[in-house]
Amino acid sequence: PAREDDGAVSDGYLLREQRRRDLGREQAFSIFMGIAMMVSCTALLFKACRKIKMWDHWYLEHANEDAEIETITDLMAWWGFGGYLFQATLRFVAARRVRRSIVWHAFAVSVVSLFFFLVLGIAASYEREWSWKAEPIAAMVLVFVMLCESIRMVILNLGDIDAKLRRNPRV
Repeated sequence: PAREDDGAVSDGYLLREQRRRDLGREQAFSIFMGIAMMVSCTALLFKACRKIKMWDHWYLEHANEDAEIETITDLMAWWGFGGYLFQATLRFVAARRVRRSIVWHAFAVSVVSLFFFLVLGIAASYEREWSWKAEPIAAMVLVFVMLCESIRMVILNLGDIDAKLRRNPRV
C-alpha cells in the first residue's frame, strides 16, 4: 500500500480498494442476475410452449370469460406499458448520469419488459382468436432477447476486476 510521510495509507489507495470491493460486489450481483434471467427464460419458454400446445383446450375453457379477460388484459397491458415506460426512462436517465454497467443492464431489462407489454397491449386492443396466441409468441421472442442479454451480462462480468480497473478506471 502507498504510505504518506506519517505512515498512514493514502486516500488514493483507500479509494481504489473501495472501488475494487464495489466492483467485486457489482460483478457478483450481475452474474447472479444473468443466471436468474436464464432461469426465468427457461420458465417463460416452457410456459409459452405449453400454452401454444394446449391452445385449443384452453381456448374452449375460456370462451365464457372472454369479455372479462379482454378488459383485464387490455387494462393490465397498457398500464404495464406505462409503468415500464416510466421505469425505463428513469433507468436511462440514471444510467447516463451514473455511467455504471449494472444500471445499463437494468435499463435493458426494462426495455424488454416494455416491449412485452407493448405487444400485449396491441394484441389486447385488437382482441381476436389469433391475438390470444400473440402472448406466447411474443414471450418466445422476448426469451431470445432476454437470453442474449443474460449471456452478455455473465460474459462481461467474468473477467478479473484488477484488469478491468487498469483498462478503464471509470468502470
